[in-house]
Order: sequence, then C-alpha cells, then structure tokens
Amino acid sequence: PRVAKSRRSASQVRQAAPSPAEATKGKTSWLSTGSNCVVGAILLYTAWAAQTFRSILWPKFDDMDPGTHKYVPKHGNIFKEGDTVRAKLWVDNQAFPSKAPLAEFEFRYQWEGFATVSHSVNASLSESQLRGGQNLHLSAEVLHAASGRKARAKGGLVKSSSPGDVREKYHLPTGRSCPAPPQPNFGKPKKGVQNIAKGIPKMEVRLVFDAMAYPYWYYRQPYVPELYVDEFWMTDDQLVRLNATGHNAWASEVHFNLMSAPRWRFQRHMENALEQQSQIFGADSEEMLQIRDLFANTSPWLLVTTLVVSVLHCIFEF
Repeated sequence: PRVAKSRRSASQVRQAAPSPAEATKGKTSWLSTGSNCVVGAILLYTAWAAQTFRSILWPKFDDMDPGTHKYVPKHGNIFKEGDTVRAKLWVDNQAFPSKAPLAEFEFRYQWEGFATVSHSVNASLSESQLRGGQNLHLSAEVLHAASGRKARAKGGLVKSSSPGDVREKYHLPTGRSCPAPPQPNFGKPKKGVQNIAKGIPKMEVRLVFDAMAYPYWYYRQPYVPELYVDEFWMTDDQLVRLNATGHNAWASEVHFNLMSAPRWRFQRHMENALEQQSQIFGADSEEMLQIRDLFANTSPWLLVTTLVVSVLHCIFEF
C-alpha cells in the first residue's frame, strides 16, 4: 500500500508540473499580446493624426448650436466665384505710396483658368539705407468691383536675420583659412545682436480662394479673402548676399497668384508651429533652417509617402 501511494503521489506531481513547451507557450502568448497592443496603439495614433490633419485642411462647423438648439449664423466670402477683381502692386521705400503702381490688372476670382501674373523689379539700396534699417516695400491691393471692399498686404524685399554660427572655411590644397566677406548690417542691434541684411530674389503675393462659410465667432460679417506676401517657402540659401559697402542692386521677381484655402490653412498652421519652435531653438538656428528647407524643397507627395512607409515599417517591425 505504501508503494502504491508513493506512485500516485509521483504521478500527481508529474501532472501538476508544466512542461518546458507549455512554459514557453505562455511567455510567447504574452509577447504576442504586447506586440498586438503596440501595433494597435500605432494605428490609433495614426488615425488620430490623420483626423487632426484633415480637420486643419477641411474644418467642419455645426449648423446647430448644441446649447441653444438654434441655427448658427454663418458668413461667406464677399468675393464670389467669377467676380471681377482689380489688383495693384507697388515697390517703394514706403508702403502703399500715392504714385502710380508698378502693375495694375484685372482678373476673375476663379480657380480654373487663372494665370499667374509676374513682373520683374530692380531693387536698389545704399549702405546708409541698410544701416538705418530702410527696407523696400512690396505693397499689394485687391479691389472687389461689386462691393468696393479691399484686401491689402505688404512685405519687404530685404530680409533681416541674425548672423548665426559662421563656420570657418579652408582652402583644401593649402589649408589656408578663407574668411567669408562681411555682410551689411541692418538697423540697430537688438538685445546685443546685430542683424544682417539679405535680398529676396522672389516675392509671392497670394490671394486665398475660399468659398467656405464660417460661423459668427470667426467673422462678424461677410469677409474679404486673405491677401498676403508669402515668404514661407523662401530658404536661406536662396537669398541674395549683399555687399557691406557701396550700393547694392539685385533683381527680384514678383508673382501674383491664387492659393487654395486648404493649403493656406496648412501653411498658417505650420507658420504658428515654427514660430513656437523658434522661441526654443532660435529663428535662425540650424534646426529651424533644416525644418523649413524640408518643407520648402521636398514634394508634398514624397513627404506623405515617407510618412506612410514609416508607419508601415513600425507596424511590421513588431
């Protein structure tokens, strides 16, 4: 009886103890569950990012106020598609001068068939004007013939920026140092930093083509579309290097065209984001210049493709 009892006890111990295969299977199931959770989190974050991006480009506004259960008043664009619009462009030492404009032309406010209007400008400033902070102003005005409402915008043909970190260059065969030529100062020093002046070779004047009706907290009345001088896509390597002494003259191209409302919303969002980042890294830091160069010199389709491939790589890596 004792032998039979000991055999039953050994058999029960063998049945209670898990085999190595069963132990490995349990660990594998935990790893599989964790990988699935990570993949699910990546997909959820991607869906959230895509929804946020869509809401920036194409925002939606409720027709009914959830609090009062009344219709929300909305206001549309005064510029209706197909309306006749007259534009004027000036380049002068002061904004919106009283003299005759550089260019004056009429066009129809419609996306299809709009042709870009371009003009060449010979910019010229002396050393004393640059030291005094004098800029050349590009002024633009758009007049809606039916309502008489105007949209105005201005920008400078000289960009003021901090010198940044100047990297020393050497002549490769001899190893001799090659100092960079001095650049002209622009205006008075700010917070102990003397800004330098660079010429802008291309100016973009953009009128937003917007057909959306916005609620009353956006606009209190029918609105005039945004008109602005676009410098977002101008990188530092495209600017004209000016002389520190004597007279400076350079050619600049002025282009007038339309911009779609989704692109305008995306660009405004990016400008606000870069402005916040510049407060951390500095407006002319290497990091900010690289980010701006990435968006300015890379195809949007390539950026989207890179984003999709990166997400798929993160998923299949698990």
